[in-house]
Amino acid sequence: MGRRYASPADLDTRLFHDETTHITATCCSCKRVVVVTPDKLPIDIDRHDFERRSVCKSCGAKWPQIVRYPAPKSWW
Repeated sequence: MGRRYASPADLDTRLFHDETTHITATCCSCKRVVVVTPDKLPIDIDRHDFERRSVCKSCGAKWPQIVRYPAPKSWW
């Protein structure tokens, strides 16, 4: 069995990539924006777990929109 290379889908599961300095979590209901740095979260948390656990403090909505900064480089 040969070496398995990471696909773009595998790399997208990590919340913080090596180049990522911070993320913004935007509430889908009230548009509240929170900036999160890597030192505020566990190192092994992935994007799905973070989105699933996140709850807006203003309106109580779940599943925020996540944007990484700087954006990961495209494979295409």
